[in-house]
This record gives sequence, structure tokens and C-alpha cells, in this order.
Amino acid sequence: MTFTGHHAPAPGGSPLVASALTKVYGSAQTATHALAGVSLTVHPGESLAIMGPSGSGKTTLLHVLAGIVTPTSGTVSWRGEDVTTLSEARRTVLRRQDFGFVFQSGQLLPELPAVENAALPLMLAGTARAEATAVAARWLAHLGLAGMEQRRPGELSGGQAQRVAIARALVGSPGVVFADEPTGALDQATGAEVLDVLTRATRDSGAALVVVTHDAGVARHCSRTVTMRDGRISGEFFAPGAQPASGAPQAEASQAAASAAVARPVPPAPAPPAPPAHDAATQQAMAAHPAAGYVPTHPTAADQESAR
Repeated sequence: MTFTGHHAPAPGGSPLVASALTKVYGSAQTATHALAGVSLTVHPGESLAIMGPSGSGKTTLLHVLAGIVTPTSGTVSWRGEDVTTLSEARRTVLRRQDFGFVFQSGQLLPELPAVENAALPLMLAGTARAEATAVAARWLAHLGLAGMEQRRPGELSGGQAQRVAIARALVGSPGVVFADEPTGALDQATGAEVLDVLTRATRDSGAALVVVTHDAGVARHCSRTVTMRDGRISGEFFAPGAQPASGAPQAEASQAAASAAVARPVPPAPAPPAPPAHDAATQQAMAAHPAAGYVPTHPTAADQESAR
């Protein structure tokens, strides 16, 4: 069953394609390479977890993919447009109409009831209040909040508030939903419940889901996981049955594309330090996907030995 609260994404959907992304803060000796040549494709309807330690570049990557931050070089293609070249006004419209967002704290407006918090993107886009709140109410009911439409955030539990935030993210039928540590403020049981709701709701709507997390339990809910280290994609995992039809590991293709792309001149990225047999993020992702295949994009000595 496919649930559509307002309008469905275009049939077949569009992939979100990032090519050779770099993001450099500072210059010369003080330059920090938050992204150092990342290429990634997010397919319609898939759920993608981006894992890595603090400072690995995962949140910067999410912000660049979503058009919140402009990269130093590289492109992000969405529905025939290069998001990185759009004006701020156009990117604002894009974020409101094509993308949805779920944040760690929910960021609900405390003075508005749940139904108006959820309807806000539609009302900002010009939809009449009655129609917008009717659509929002259907989403709230779909997410298990029927009868709570008039409760304000302070009258909801943490898990219920995050469900309202999920409804707000999906109410305009976006092509991609971005979630930044969406369960970070919740206890383990509530967080697992919210993640289940989020992945099922995005799948029902036809949207892709991109989740930034340091929690292997979150990644376990997703069909694909990429790990990051030093601003690069370091590995990739697919849930059983989720391997791309081409059979080509996306991370390997991503790094080949990054190497072949011609980027605007930026300070050169320092070579990453030699990693341990498996870094912490990779170990967590491997634990989250014990039956999945691991594809290292920067093979360690241990990886090479195990492949013999």
C-alpha cells in the first residue's frame, strides 16, 4: 500500500547524485577538508545511513546534499538541476517543496498544535490552511497520532513529538527526506520505534531517506550504509537483497567518479592516516549488517589479506 498525503513523487522518482564533492574551511595552512572528494547516488525509495565518528564529514555531506551548504567544488544533481549553482532563494524553495527534514530535537514550534506544526511546509508554500491541516491530519493518523492533532509539543512525549516532525517532513510528498541524528534525544526503545515509523513512512510515500548517525542500531533499519572517515567514503554495506541491480559497489563507482571529475582548484586534501584493521564506524556498521556485504573503498591490509 502506498500512502500519499498530498501528491506523490514523480513516477519512478529521480536519483540524487553527488559528484566529487569537496568542502574546505579556512585556507592554506589552516584549511580543514570536511569533504575530500565524495561521490554518492541516493536512489528513489531507498534508505541510506551515513555513519562515522565526529569530524568525519557526515553532517557536512548531508547539508551539502540538501542544499543547506554550498560545496567548495563538485556538483549535486536533482531532477535535472545542479543544486550547488542555484540561488539561495531557489534552494529555499527546493528545500521546502522537494526535500523534507527531521532533526534530533524535532524543532517544532511550541505555540502551534501538532496538526499546524505538521502542516507548516504546505502553508508556507501557499496551500490554504484548511487543505494543509487536512493533509497533515491524515499523516498524523497514519503515524499513530490520531486524536492528538490539537496537542502542543509540550503536551507530547519525545517519541510523539518526533512523529509530528516526521509528518511535517513528509506532508509535501518530498523526493528525499534528510534526518540528522533523529533519535539522538530519545531513549533506546523509543528511538527504535521512531526509526521504524520513519523508515516505513518514507517507504510508503515513495521518498528516499538519508540518515546521518553514529548509532549502529539506526543503520540497521536502512537498506544501505556508507561509512565516512577523513571526509571520504571509507566503506559501504547493503542489507540482504538491497544490492544495486548492476552489482557494482556504489562506493567504488563513487571514488572512480571523484577521481575522474575535474573540480575547481582547492587546497589539496592531505592523505588520510593509515587506518586500523577496521575503524570504529566500520566495526559498528559491520555489526549492524552481519548478513550484508562489506565493500571497503580504501582497503586496509586486513581487508586485502581476507580477500586472498
